[in-house]
Amino acid sequence: MSSETLQKTFSVKGVVGIVLSIIVLLIAGFVPPTEALSHQGALGLGIMATAVILWICETFPAGVTGILVLVLASLLGVVPLKEVFSGFGMTTIFFVIGVFSLTILMMKTSLGQHLTRKLIEWAGSNSNKLVLAFMIGSAVISTVMTDTGAVVITMGLALPLLKALGHEPGKSNLGKCLMLGVAFAAIMGGFCTPAGHSMNVLSMGMLQAYNGMSIGFLQWMAIGIPFAIILIPICWFFLTRILKPEQMTDSDIEAVLASTSDLGKFSTMDKKALVMLIGIPVLWILGNWIPVLDTTTVAVIGLAVMFLPGVNLLTWEDVQKGVPWNIVLMLGGILCLGNILGATGGAKFIADLFLSSGVLAMDPLVALYIIAVVVYLLHTFLPVAPAILTIFLPPLFAFATAAGISPAIPMLIVVAIVSGNFILPLNPTITVAYAEGYFTFGDTARAGIIPAILFVVIIVPLVYFIGGAILPV
Repeated sequence: MSSETLQKTFSVKGVVGIVLSIIVLLIAGFVPPTEALSHQGALGLGIMATAVILWICETFPAGVTGILVLVLASLLGVVPLKEVFSGFGMTTIFFVIGVFSLTILMMKTSLGQHLTRKLIEWAGSNSNKLVLAFMIGSAVISTVMTDTGAVVITMGLALPLLKALGHEPGKSNLGKCLMLGVAFAAIMGGFCTPAGHSMNVLSMGMLQAYNGMSIGFLQWMAIGIPFAIILIPICWFFLTRILKPEQMTDSDIEAVLASTSDLGKFSTMDKKALVMLIGIPVLWILGNWIPVLDTTTVAVIGLAVMFLPGVNLLTWEDVQKGVPWNIVLMLGGILCLGNILGATGGAKFIADLFLSSGVLAMDPLVALYIIAVVVYLLHTFLPVAPAILTIFLPPLFAFATAAGISPAIPMLIVVAIVSGNFILPLNPTITVAYAEGYFTFGDTARAGIIPAILFVVIIVPLVYFIGGAILPV
């Protein structure tokens, strides 16, 4: 497809988003008020639907959409202008900025390359073991930075390795396994901690906004780490058995290690960055027992420390370039939408519809399985994680409260699913790896279908039983 044709396709898609948004807003405006749903509530739901449509159609940058719909809410009289942007005052916004500073550190230093080199030395010439080594590296890095960033870092050494071994894109099974493996593992690593994915942060903000509830760093890890430990070997097993990577020789590995020998020892900057990358998560964990060490306070102070004279890990230019402000604006917009839906009764209306569908009469575990399957299939073909969280979490919070379980349980299940997908390379984490040309859509489906099924089978009971024991109701 030529660049001109591609641009035209996206342009048409954007226009479709505008047309559908106008139709939705008109319908919402003419919905007669009832006892169950006020006029402002209907408009609020219309605003939310508009945001989802514009995100799916990518009519505007995600952050622009997040702000635009809030202005529309004010212009249409849904809520007063002074209340529209209330979500930007929530601590979640500042937490996510602090989290992205860790991503910047990983990209700015050679820590990721050092880690991957160690993994190559451990794996040796065993191709299957090498794939597992890269997956472990990707997962570890992804616990403290965005999944996409973790994939970029681990691919940074995987690609030269493949080139040195003469493995061409589209022809190398080892290339397919490495590229898919680091993407799959990054998804798992991103669920290990609240700092591992921006959707983790968003879901925590929504939980606080709707329920006044928070999850401790250690509580999240108590669920996320066991899940990753279980699923990464499963993904690795089916990946290497289905795509069967070519074997290597000892001389191949020696040549690759020689090509990266100029890394040398850790520089002073690497050492200081390592202290921050270990120290900040440790403080987050201690926050479970020391209230003053809440996640946002630690993230913001940690960011400030990186600027201190003598530390000099970051510059303001680094932050300007490294923090995805588009995502920050989008997250703020979603949190504001949550406040709007709560204030106008729109969230309660959605919850009532959901609860009246018969889900509440089911056993909570069965209901969560149904929800997980529906969300996974939806996210496979429409990988718009923020929109899915915005649609599903409010009624699921109400469902959990009515069922007598922690609202954090369905939240963790849904956010684990929208962090990534193993069936099609449509979500950003796998798309980054797909762009290198080593694997196809068919390769992704063949290697990912069984892990995808087991993902749902495992995540629901794991969160339900562990979460039921440690999460607040």
